[in-house]
Amino acid sequence: MTLVDFISTHFPNQKEIIFYGGSFRPWHEGHKACIDLLSPKNPLIVIPDHNPLKQDLSEKTTSRDFSEIIRDLRLNQKLFTGFYDNFKKNPTYNWVNELQHALPHLKISLLMGFDSLLNIHKWYESETLIKILHQLYVVSRLENSQQRDEIIMNNIHLAQKVTFLGNHPFENISSTQIRSRKD
Repeated sequence: MTLVDFISTHFPNQKEIIFYGGSFRPWHEGHKACIDLLSPKNPLIVIPDHNPLKQDLSEKTTSRDFSEIIRDLRLNQKLFTGFYDNFKKNPTYNWVNELQHALPHLKISLLMGFDSLLNIHKWYESETLIKILHQLYVVSRLENSQQRDEIIMNNIHLAQKVTFLGNHPFENISSTQIRSRKD
């Protein structure tokens, strides 16, 4: 099932959908805290994917990982595994651009941690992507207000699109750290 078909099936009349993409290897309390900071009325699609900025595609997410994600989702939140199943890197711009053309009425927003916002300039076609997006919902990752102000001041397009959702008790947890402890 394509993402367009998935949206048409699960969210046929939505004006805005928030997408939460990441490798989520493994899914942890910090990821759950991010979705918990969203209003329960916001439709959300979690999209496990392969990060184009990271080299390793060898470690696959297991069905156990997906079941943990599903367990943490609320009523109007869904898991889309179509990109992950392809086992290839898929820059956000590619699928956002496709959605924009296929569903022009849909406002496309992203949920991300502050660390992802710091690196958004490295994303493929980042300037065009930011212009396409309706909103960026950003969850804190141990940054301070000065760091938030600096990133906004350095990119005028971001200033109009970023909504900071606040802090949570799991900001210091990262999937990379969890994986390194297993090695």
